[in-house]
This record gives sequence, structure tokens and C-alpha cells, in this order.
Amino acid sequence: MDYVKNRDKKIIFILMTLRTQPLSAEEKKEIISMLFLKHKAVFEHLNIENPLFIPKMNYYNQELNCRVVGFFDSELKHAKDIYIEFVDRAFLSEDKERRLYKWTFDPDYKTTVTQEYDEVKKFTKYLIPVTKFILIDIEPLKKHDKSIDINVDKNLNDLPISELTIRDIFAILHKAPVSNKLWLNSLIEQRNQ
Repeated sequence: MDYVKNRDKKIIFILMTLRTQPLSAEEKKEIISMLFLKHKAVFEHLNIENPLFIPKMNYYNQELNCRVVGFFDSELKHAKDIYIEFVDRAFLSEDKERRLYKWTFDPDYKTTVTQEYDEVKKFTKYLIPVTKFILIDIEPLKKHDKSIDINVDKNLNDLPISELTIRDIFAILHKAPVSNKLWLNSLIEQRNQ
């Protein structure tokens, strides 16, 4: 099964790297909203309205000698706790369990958080070590395993894999009902119950 997940992740990565242009703001917003769906029930359970959810890459910073997440001032100026899921450049989750983390807002971040200025692009990033993020405990939300009866019309003809879209792949990998194929969304929703 891990082979299939890794293969699918590689296919999506290849498709993303074949793009001639970076993701548009609208595409990024759509991907983030799809990633958010996975954590929506957690936010509802914790009574967190309008959470600041920002999927982010983490990387090793030699100066700090640790893995960090970089934030822009525009992301920190909201003065709210930030919830993240670790993703790669293609916005694919780097964590097979798709765990949610929280950084507790520090009102003094401009003086307490390490800054990195990009001379070429003329912006400052605030580097927060991964160790400063708290894993959100979702154990209270987990349901006991149930046998799931997936209702699939046995007479339904299967579609060729060539008709699989990037959105369909995302829906399958992230177990999110975001496909334009209603039958696929229905299967995912039944599986997530």
C-alpha cells in the first residue's frame, strides 16, 4: 500500500513540476481549502472559529541547526494562533497521518523570532523552529473502527485511468470529497464515516 501512496505522490509531483507557471493565487487558495477539509471537524470540536490555517513546508536551517517553518509578516500580523499541516512544494502532505499542529501566537514575534531577509525578493521571513509547534490531539475525535459498507453499483462501468484528473488524485490521496465525479465523492464520504 505504501508503494501505491508513494507512486501516486510521485505522479502528482511530476504533474506539478511539469507546469510552465507557478500555481496561481486561486489555485493555491483552492488547494488550501481542500487541505482544510481534513481538519474542519477538529476545529469545530475545539470551538475554533475562523482558524488561521496555513499549510507550510519545513526545512533545515543551518544557522539555527534545526528544522524551521518560514512565515511572512503578512501571515503573522493577524495576531492569531497559526494551525499548519506540513506539506511539500506541491502542497502534498508530508505526513501520512495528516496531523495538525499549532503555533501559539507571540505578540513580540518581531523581536523574539529569528528573521531572514531575502535581498533579491526584498522580504523578511520569520523562522519558527518545528519544535515550537504543538501537535493537536485528535484522539477524542477518533471513532472506533467500523466495518464500512461501501455501496457501489456493481453494474457501473469503471472509467479508464486516463480520465483521472489531478483533482481526483487529490481527492483520493487526501480522502476529501472534492472531485467533480459525484460517485467518487460519495465513495470517499462513505469511507470517512
